[in-house]
Amino acid sequence: MEDKLTILWQQLGLMPEDLTEFKEATLKNVIVHDHTHSYTFVIETKKTLSAATYFKVEEALQKAFQNIKNTVLMIEPREVDMNLVVDYFNPTLARVKSFLTMSSIFENACHNENGVYYIEVENQAEYHQVEGILDTIHQWYHRYGFSIEFEIRLNEEKRKATLESIQKEMEQVPDLKNSIPVVAERVNEKVFRKMSKEKDPNCVLGRTIKDNAIQLHNLIGEDNNVTVEGYVFGVDYFESSKTDFKIITL
Repeated sequence: MEDKLTILWQQLGLMPEDLTEFKEATLKNVIVHDHTHSYTFVIETKKTLSAATYFKVEEALQKAFQNIKNTVLMIEPREVDMNLVVDYFNPTLARVKSFLTMSSIFENACHNENGVYYIEVENQAEYHQVEGILDTIHQWYHRYGFSIEFEIRLNEEKRKATLESIQKEMEQVPDLKNSIPVVAERVNEKVFRKMSKEKDPNCVLGRTIKDNAIQLHNLIGEDNNVTVEGYVFGVDYFESSKTDFKIITL
Protein backbone atom coordinates (compact mmCIF):
# COMPACT_ATOMS: atom_id res chain seq x y z
CA MET A 1 0.00 0.00 0.00
CA GLU A 2 1.40 3.38 -1.00
CA ASP A 3 2.08 5.87 1.76
CA LYS A 4 0.37 9.25 1.90
CA LEU A 5 3.39 11.20 0.67
CA THR A 6 3.74 9.04 -2.45
CA ILE A 7 0.07 9.61 -3.25
CA LEU A 8 0.59 13.36 -2.81
CA TRP A 9 3.56 13.36 -5.22
CA GLN A 10 1.41 11.60 -7.80
CA GLN A 11 -1.27 14.25 -7.42
CA LEU A 12 1.30 17.00 -7.87
CA GLY A 13 2.81 15.37 -10.96
CA LEU A 14 6.37 15.79 -9.71
CA MET A 15 9.24 13.79 -11.19
CA PRO A 16 11.61 11.61 -9.11
CA GLU A 17 14.47 14.08 -9.72
CA ASP A 18 12.36 16.78 -8.05
CA LEU A 19 12.05 14.70 -4.88
CA THR A 20 15.61 13.68 -4.04
CA GLU A 21 15.57 15.84 -0.90
CA PHE A 22 12.47 14.04 0.39
CA LYS A 23 14.15 10.75 1.19
CA GLU A 24 13.04 9.59 4.64
CA ALA A 25 10.29 12.23 4.56
CA THR A 26 6.73 11.68 5.79
CA LEU A 27 3.46 13.51 5.39
CA LYS A 28 2.67 14.18 9.05
CA ASN A 29 -0.60 15.99 8.68
CA VAL A 30 -2.98 17.87 6.41
CA ILE A 31 -4.71 20.62 8.35
CA VAL A 32 -7.98 21.86 6.88
CA HIS A 33 -8.98 25.39 7.86
CA ASP A 34 -12.68 25.61 7.09
CA HIS A 35 -13.06 29.26 8.10
CA THR A 36 -10.31 30.39 5.68
CA HIS A 37 -10.87 27.63 3.11
CA SER A 38 -7.18 26.67 3.17
CA TYR A 39 -5.04 23.54 3.54
CA THR A 40 -1.72 23.23 5.36
CA PHE A 41 0.47 20.28 4.34
CA VAL A 42 2.93 19.40 7.12
CA ILE A 43 5.87 17.35 5.84
CA GLU A 44 8.69 16.09 8.07
CA THR A 45 12.03 15.87 6.28
CA LYS A 46 15.48 14.65 7.21
CA LYS A 47 17.11 18.02 6.49
CA THR A 48 16.14 21.56 5.57
CA LEU A 49 15.07 21.77 1.94
CA SER A 50 16.93 23.95 -0.51
CA ALA A 51 15.00 27.10 -1.44
CA ALA A 52 14.62 25.91 -5.05
CA THR A 53 13.04 22.60 -3.95
CA TYR A 54 10.70 24.22 -1.44
CA PHE A 55 9.29 26.75 -3.90
CA LYS A 56 8.98 24.15 -6.67
CA VAL A 57 6.86 21.90 -4.45
CA GLU A 58 4.88 24.88 -3.17
CA GLU A 59 4.06 25.93 -6.75
CA ALA A 60 3.01 22.37 -7.62
CA LEU A 61 0.71 22.30 -4.57
CA GLN A 62 -0.98 25.54 -5.57
CA LYS A 63 -1.57 24.29 -9.11
CA ALA A 64 -2.88 20.89 -8.02
CA PHE A 65 -5.23 22.42 -5.44
CA GLN A 66 -6.12 25.62 -7.29
CA ASN A 67 -9.75 25.25 -6.24
CA ILE A 68 -8.57 25.83 -2.67
CA LYS A 69 -8.23 29.47 -1.67
CA ASN A 70 -4.84 28.97 -0.05
CA THR A 71 -2.39 26.06 0.27
CA VAL A 72 0.49 26.20 2.74
CA LEU A 73 3.58 23.99 2.68
CA MET A 74 4.97 23.53 6.18
CA ILE A 75 8.35 21.77 6.49
CA GLU A 76 9.58 20.26 9.76
CA PRO A 77 13.23 19.22 9.27
CA ARG A 78 14.89 16.94 11.80
CA GLU A 79 18.21 18.65 10.98
CA VAL A 80 18.06 22.41 10.43
CA ASP A 81 20.68 23.86 8.09
CA MET A 82 21.07 27.53 9.02
CA ASN A 83 23.40 28.04 6.05
CA LEU A 84 20.28 28.13 3.86
CA VAL A 85 18.68 31.10 5.64
CA VAL A 86 20.11 33.68 3.22
CA ASP A 87 19.06 31.62 0.17
CA TYR A 88 15.42 31.93 1.18
CA PHE A 89 15.50 35.68 1.74
CA ASN A 90 15.02 37.15 -1.77
CA PRO A 91 12.18 34.75 -2.70
CA THR A 92 10.51 35.63 0.60
CA LEU A 93 10.56 39.33 -0.30
CA ALA A 94 8.56 38.53 -3.42
CA ARG A 95 5.95 36.81 -1.24
CA VAL A 96 5.52 39.80 1.11
CA LYS A 97 5.09 42.25 -1.79
CA SER A 98 1.38 42.59 -1.02
CA PHE A 99 2.37 44.09 2.34
CA LEU A 100 5.20 46.25 0.97
CA THR A 101 5.13 47.06 -2.75
CA MET A 102 8.77 48.13 -2.83
CA SER A 103 10.04 45.06 -0.94
CA SER A 104 12.44 44.27 -3.79
CA ILE A 105 14.72 47.17 -2.76
CA PHE A 106 15.83 45.01 0.17
CA GLU A 107 17.10 42.15 -2.00
CA ASN A 108 20.47 40.80 -0.82
CA ALA A 109 20.09 42.79 2.43
CA CYS A 110 20.12 39.64 4.59
CA HIS A 111 23.43 38.96 6.33
CA ASN A 112 24.89 36.64 8.93
CA GLU A 113 27.33 37.77 11.58
CA ASN A 114 28.50 35.07 13.97
CA GLY A 115 25.20 33.23 13.74
CA VAL A 116 23.09 36.38 14.09
CA TYR A 117 20.96 37.05 11.03
CA TYR A 118 20.04 40.64 10.26
CA ILE A 119 18.50 42.78 7.53
CA GLU A 120 20.60 45.79 6.59
CA VAL A 121 18.97 49.17 5.87
CA GLU A 122 20.41 52.57 5.01
CA ASN A 123 18.04 55.02 6.70
CA GLN A 124 15.20 55.34 9.19
CA ALA A 125 12.54 55.20 6.46
CA GLU A 126 13.82 51.79 5.33
CA TYR A 127 14.06 50.68 8.96
CA HIS A 128 10.36 51.34 9.52
CA GLN A 129 9.45 49.65 6.23
CA VAL A 130 11.24 46.44 7.18
CA GLU A 131 9.87 46.65 10.71
CA GLY A 132 6.36 46.63 9.26
CA ILE A 133 6.86 43.34 7.39
CA LEU A 134 9.20 41.59 9.83
CA ASP A 135 6.49 39.45 11.47
CA THR A 136 5.33 38.27 8.04
CA ILE A 137 8.91 37.37 7.08
CA HIS A 138 9.23 35.36 10.30
CA GLN A 139 6.00 33.51 9.48
CA TRP A 140 7.36 32.49 6.09
CA TYR A 141 10.60 31.26 7.63
CA HIS A 142 8.59 29.18 10.05
CA ARG A 143 7.07 27.45 7.01
CA TYR A 144 10.55 26.65 5.72
CA GLY A 145 11.45 25.03 9.03
CA PHE A 146 13.50 27.78 10.64
CA SER A 147 13.00 29.12 14.13
CA ILE A 148 14.56 32.53 13.59
CA GLU A 149 14.10 36.20 14.39
CA PHE A 150 15.90 38.74 12.24
CA GLU A 151 17.47 41.89 13.57
CA ILE A 152 17.29 45.17 11.64
CA ARG A 153 20.56 47.07 11.46
CA LEU A 154 21.15 50.58 10.15
CA ASN A 155 24.36 50.82 8.11
CA GLU A 156 25.73 54.21 9.14
CA GLU A 157 28.54 54.15 6.58
CA LYS A 158 26.14 53.68 3.68
CA ARG A 159 23.79 56.31 5.12
CA LYS A 160 26.63 58.86 5.28
CA ALA A 161 27.81 57.92 1.79
CA THR A 162 24.29 58.47 0.43
CA LEU A 163 24.05 61.88 2.10
CA GLU A 164 27.44 62.90 0.71
CA SER A 165 26.34 61.80 -2.75
CA ILE A 166 23.17 63.91 -2.47
CA GLN A 167 25.17 66.92 -1.34
CA LYS A 168 27.53 66.58 -4.32
CA GLU A 169 24.56 66.33 -6.67
CA MET A 170 23.04 69.45 -5.11
CA GLU A 171 26.23 71.39 -5.70
CA GLN A 172 25.96 70.60 -9.40
CA VAL A 173 22.31 71.64 -9.70
CA PRO A 174 22.02 74.99 -11.53
CA ASP A 175 20.11 77.86 -10.00
CA LEU A 176 16.46 77.12 -10.74
CA LYS A 177 15.44 80.68 -11.37
CA ASN A 178 18.19 81.12 -13.96
CA SER A 179 17.55 77.76 -15.62
CA ILE A 180 13.89 78.40 -16.44
CA PRO A 181 13.54 80.48 -19.65
CA VAL A 182 11.55 83.66 -19.42
CA VAL A 183 8.59 83.70 -21.77
CA ALA A 184 7.86 87.18 -23.09
CA GLU A 185 4.27 88.37 -22.86
CA ARG A 186 2.44 88.66 -26.15
CA VAL A 187 2.19 92.23 -27.42
CA ASN A 188 -1.22 93.92 -27.76
CA GLU A 189 -2.94 91.06 -26.00
CA LYS A 190 -5.31 91.82 -23.18
CA VAL A 191 -4.36 89.93 -20.08
CA PHE A 192 -6.66 89.62 -17.12
CA ARG A 193 -5.16 88.62 -13.83
CA LYS A 194 -6.69 88.15 -10.45
CA MET A 195 -5.39 90.36 -7.72
CA SER A 196 -3.03 88.36 -5.56
CA LYS A 197 -0.97 88.87 -2.47
CA GLU A 198 2.73 89.61 -2.65
CA LYS A 199 4.60 86.60 -4.03
CA ASP A 200 6.68 84.51 -1.68
CA PRO A 201 10.35 85.10 -2.67
CA ASN A 202 11.12 81.43 -1.84
CA CYS A 203 8.48 80.16 -4.27
CA VAL A 204 9.98 79.36 -7.69
CA LEU A 205 6.84 78.02 -9.37
CA GLY A 206 3.19 77.74 -8.42
CA ARG A 207 1.97 78.84 -5.03
CA THR A 208 3.32 78.85 -1.54
CA ILE A 209 2.77 75.48 0.11
CA LYS A 210 1.45 75.84 3.63
CA ASP A 211 0.65 72.18 4.31
CA ASN A 212 2.93 70.11 6.49
CA ALA A 213 5.19 67.71 4.58
CA ILE A 214 4.43 64.00 4.98
CA GLN A 215 7.23 61.42 5.25
CA LEU A 216 7.15 58.91 2.37
CA HIS A 217 6.95 55.85 4.60
CA ASN A 218 3.65 57.19 5.96
CA LEU A 219 2.01 57.16 2.51
CA ILE A 220 0.06 53.91 2.69
CA GLY A 221 -3.01 54.76 0.62
CA GLU A 222 -4.29 56.94 -2.20
CA ASP A 223 -4.82 60.65 -1.72
CA ASN A 224 -5.63 63.45 -4.16
CA ASN A 225 -3.27 65.95 -2.56
CA VAL A 226 -0.04 65.06 -0.81
CA THR A 227 2.77 67.37 0.29
CA VAL A 228 6.28 65.93 0.41
CA GLU A 229 9.67 67.55 0.81
CA GLY A 230 12.83 66.66 -1.10
CA TYR A 231 15.80 67.83 -3.13
CA VAL A 232 15.50 68.99 -6.77
CA PHE A 233 18.21 67.29 -8.83
CA GLY A 234 17.50 68.83 -12.21
CA VAL A 235 15.19 70.86 -14.40
CA ASP A 236 13.81 70.06 -17.86
CA TYR A 237 11.91 72.62 -19.95
CA PHE A 238 9.73 71.65 -22.91
CA GLU A 239 7.77 74.01 -25.18
CA SER A 240 5.42 72.44 -27.70
CA SER A 241 5.60 73.75 -31.26
CA LYS A 242 1.99 72.75 -31.94
CA THR A 243 0.29 74.12 -28.84
CA ASP A 244 0.81 76.80 -26.23
CA PHE A 245 1.78 74.20 -23.61
CA LYS A 246 5.00 74.75 -21.75
CA ILE A 247 6.08 71.94 -19.43
CA ILE A 248 8.66 72.35 -16.71
CA THR A 249 9.76 69.13 -15.02
CA LEU A 250 11.59 69.30 -11.70
